[in-house]
Amino acid sequence: MFLPIGHQPHVLEEFLVAMLLQIEIPPEILVNRNRASSGGCQKPPTSIAAVPSTLHECGEQSKKSPIQDSRISESLSFGGAMDAKKGIPENSSIVMPRLFCRDAAAEMEFCSHTFGALELNRRSGPDGKVAHGLMAISGEMIMIEAEWPGFPARAPQLDGSSPVGIFVYVDDVDQVVERAVSSGAKILYPVQNQFWGDRMGWIMDPQGHTWTVASRIEETTKEQRDRRWATNLEKS
Repeated sequence: MFLPIGHQPHVLEEFLVAMLLQIEIPPEILVNRNRASSGGCQKPPTSIAAVPSTLHECGEQSKKSPIQDSRISESLSFGGAMDAKKGIPENSSIVMPRLFCRDAAAEMEFCSHTFGALELNRRSGPDGKVAHGLMAISGEMIMIEAEWPGFPARAPQLDGSSPVGIFVYVDDVDQVVERAVSSGAKILYPVQNQFWGDRMGWIMDPQGHTWTVASRIEETTKEQRDRRWATNLEKS
């Protein structure tokens, strides 16, 4: 990304910090910390108005962890004042992938078209191009970042060798992979049924990031999974 003359490192750092923290998320986007024991979730909403009060009403709810139980239920704004005891905002995912890209705007478009990702925020850099984006896939947040000179993070190579992959459950893996390919993604592993009960495919998006896309098609027991895995090993 081109930076105009006069941008000193400390100024750039302050700009990035402000860009990452001053993100105003609509109060409707409250991430429910409960997770379904069976995996997959409902189809992601395409607008804020369509977001339900709980974003993961997809089966029997799992128990909250001690950390989750300690969190407050009220909605917070990232840009506003926050009590020192409330270190984890209620309206944020706890773990968020940050995808560094050669073209952040194109990656946001890919996520929107492929996964129905909801755009929560975008900020431009000094050159006017998208420098940072925040999106939600079925309520789970993901950050889209442009490459910055002076910072080591770079977009992955366009050969599927990225050491980090994103796993996402969807309603219909075949349709999602088809949409991904129509948006320029390459299939690294074709969609197939897996021994643990998922139907899964593996793709690389146009920016080089790899995604494992899956739909739960069968609930299995530990005994079934162990037996099937042992059979697979015998055949290999």
